[in-house]
Amino acid sequence: MNNITRAIELWKQLGNIPIDEDECIEENFLNFEIGTHREYIWHWFESEFNLSVVDDLMFNKEIIK
Repeated sequence: MNNITRAIELWKQLGNIPIDEDECIEENFLNFEIGTHREYIWHWFESEFNLSVVDDLMFNKEIIK
């Protein structure tokens, strides 16, 4: 599995994790514990996969399907 495919798979999984009113996750996700702010995880995606969350994951028409 290539890097972007793995990132997309994990991004979709993250999309199923509920967040609270402070935008912190309410379930564990990978190594991130409950209470981790979503933007912290977004920064991890960018660093880990060398991509832009906004350009490559959020608004990429190929994966929004």
